[in-house]
This record gives sequence, structure tokens and C-alpha cells, in this order.
Amino acid sequence: MSSHPALGRVLMVLAMGGCVESSAQIATSGLRPAFEAVTDEDGFTTVSASLETTTTLVKNVQLSGGDVLEVEHEGERRGLTELDSGSAYQATLGQVADGALLTMAFLRGERDDDAPSSVVEVPEGFVVTSPSPGETFSRADDDIEIAWSESLAGGNMDYTVSGDCIVYRSWSEPDAGTLTIRAGRLGSAGGGDDEEPTETTNKKTKGEAEEAEATEPEEEETCEITVRLERRIEGTVDPGFGDDCCFEAVQARELVLVSAP
Repeated sequence: MSSHPALGRVLMVLAMGGCVESSAQIATSGLRPAFEAVTDEDGFTTVSASLETTTTLVKNVQLSGGDVLEVEHEGERRGLTELDSGSAYQATLGQVADGALLTMAFLRGERDDDAPSSVVEVPEGFVVTSPSPGETFSRADDDIEIAWSESLAGGNMDYTVSGDCIVYRSWSEPDAGTLTIRAGRLGSAGGGDDEEPTETTNKKTKGEAEEAEATEPEEEETCEITVRLERRIEGTVDPGFGDDCCFEAVQARELVLVSAP
């Protein structure tokens, strides 16, 4: 697996608001790409891209002056469109087979050198075989045993678990075809109060103190949680860029379960 952070999170940060710089003012060698292609269980692939500068304090870059980003799959090129942020771009492809090559091109006309040959291979897909969607597990008492087909020897998987009643978790482990989330690993959201006592909080009236004593502890909730599994392969970035980070292809699967206290 790549040593780079998960690019989905990188693109989210780059796409957030703030100052942006025009690409027309920056040489190709002064740009760092962040490219990612995510394939879902039906084979449909979304390609996302951002550029940032390597030489100025303003990092986010907006395409201008005729600069374009295109993705090629099986000889067909498609332009990436700008998202609302103004510094992130996206294109949706049809079904893409395992092992297919995707090529990202940054094209600039005559103003500066193109970077036409960033390439990544779509990793082998997989199917989550257990547990069944909607099964209920106790956070305190139950292990969650997840299994999928077609493990990738020598590879890693990225995992995230999210839900309204739990603390968000993310981590990576070797791709062994199984994952065990041990009982107690998923903490309940709002399960503890980390606020330090202060003079103000300690000065309660008699009525407030009696009301606090009479209040029952808040019950832990039951909710749906989403377990996301991502198999990643790192590709190569065109040498015309000023940095070789990053172009990754991802096979992503999601499993919705029910988490009870």
C-alpha cells in the first residue's frame, strides 16, 4: 500500500474553501498533483483531482488560461469538471474492469509543458461475504468478523467505521481476506465528559445540584454504522510535475451494520 495518507481525505482538505491561485501563473514543475480513482462494487469509477503549488504560501490551484485535466480509459478521454470549491475536479466513468489502466493528463497548450502521462492500474475487486448487511452487534460484547473474497497477497486495506452513536475510527491492516473488530474497540459517541472542572461549573445552586443528582445517566444509543473497506494501488505521476505525489486507484466497499451498546 502507498505510504501516502488516504487521498480521499487529501482531496477533501484541498477542496475546502480558502485562497486559490491561478494555474496560468504557475509552471508545471511547480505543481503537486493529488489524483484518485475510486471504483465501487458495480465497477463504476469516479476520478478526482486537485493541484497544489510547491513554491508559494497559497497552496490550492484553480485551472485557468485553458489548462485542463483529462482522464483516459481504453482510448476514450473525458475532461474533469470543476466542483463548487473551485480547486477540485471530478469525472465519472462507466464500468471499469479490474486491471484496467487509467491515464491522467494535465494539458496546457503552448504556454508551458504538459504532464500527460500519470498512470494507475485499477486494483482487483472484492466482495464482502459476511456478515450480512443490517446485522446487529454489541459494541461492548461482540466481535465483528468481516470476510471478503479475493484477498491481495502483500497488500494492505484501509478501514473506516462511522456512525452517529460511535466514535469515528480509521486504520490499516494487511489484506488477509478477513477483519476482526474486537469488542470494546468502537467507543460510544459522547461516552465521556473531558471538560476540566472550573470555578464557574463548581458554583451550583442547591436546586441545580439536586436536579443533577436526580438526572439519570444518558443511555448509550443504537444506530446504523458504515464499515468502509478500501484496497489501494499507487500509480506513477508524470515527471513533468514538481512532486511525484500522488495517483492512487481504490476498490471501495461499504457494509452497513447496526451497533448497539
